[in-house]
Amino acid sequence: MRKKPVLLALIVLECILAALLVHHLTVTVYNGSCGENLTWHLDRATGALTITGSGRMEPQRSRTHRQVFRYWNDHHEKIKSVSLPRGLTNISFCAFAGCVNLTEVEIPGTVTEIEDSAFSDCTALTGVTIPEGVTTIGFDTFEGCSSLREITIPAGVTLLDTGAFRGCDRLTDINVDGGNAVYCSVDGIVFSKDQTALLIYPCGRAGAYSIPEGVTELGACAFASCASLTDVTIPEGVEWLRDSVFSDCTGLTSVTIPGSVQSIDTCAFFYCSALKEITISEGVAAIGDSAFKGCGALEEVTFPESVSSIGPEAFYNCRSLTSVTVLNPLCVFDYSALDGCQPTLCGYSGSSAELYATGHELRFSVYRP
Repeated sequence: MRKKPVLLALIVLECILAALLVHHLTVTVYNGSCGENLTWHLDRATGALTITGSGRMEPQRSRTHRQVFRYWNDHHEKIKSVSLPRGLTNISFCAFAGCVNLTEVEIPGTVTEIEDSAFSDCTALTGVTIPEGVTTIGFDTFEGCSSLREITIPAGVTLLDTGAFRGCDRLTDINVDGGNAVYCSVDGIVFSKDQTALLIYPCGRAGAYSIPEGVTELGACAFASCASLTDVTIPEGVEWLRDSVFSDCTGLTSVTIPGSVQSIDTCAFFYCSALKEITISEGVAAIGDSAFKGCGALEEVTFPESVSSIGPEAFYNCRSLTSVTVLNPLCVFDYSALDGCQPTLCGYSGSSAELYATGHELRFSVYRP
């Protein structure tokens, strides 16, 4: 007798669960808040994301604040269009990252800051207009936007991260408004206003490039991910090769570093997989951490007497490297400088190069001028 009520209860429970499942599958609108005075709703049927209200957009954080999420994180690939309200003051960190079906976006004139990775990997994005009120464009803001071909930086921008357009492999021109007091563009390439620092080279350009005379600094990530760059001429007078300046330039085959360069900074030529020849001129003082890491085609390198230090993993995994000549007998090697490769070290008898070779079971030959 007791089995009938239990069976009836199970049937009712199954019906409720089925109804909830049907409801879940048919719901097409998702919504929530994305700031103190901002709300959002997404119509999954049309892919339209609409944000209303005003003020700052804030990213959703985990309870420990160690992770940041988009409020529409589970549905970002469904987004095809975005409507942003006048009164919005920023585009938050990673807000639209990975929205691969988003083709264009209109940023309201009230926005002053586009934060790090805001539109990264929006691979279908072909058009975006940055309004005059924007003052800050963060790191990796448009990284990987492979359909973006041209963009204009307005006059009010005072902070443009040099990694903002990494991996935009169809971007051929970055134009800076002539009224900008901090930056300028020459032939679609971004420089400091006084043209002493080359800051962003568009990743969509192919072939060789000669850096203009008068440039003293190549900014961090300036040429990063320029996969079609095959040759670059660095003139005497350039003093700084900043972090990751040529990282992932997979088409670059050779480069000469002039003696005016003080140091080759961290990850400067990181994973330039086709780089076969590198000439380091007398005057260069230091090779930074991971400077040539992953340069699998590099066969030999000579460090002039001016080089006094070679950083951690500087040539890590340069598997084709067969010869390393060190002309400074006191050059300081980090323990991991040549990890992942088996070159013959050449240097003076009793030098730091010989000690390094002995300690790492590498072949050593005495340098004879």
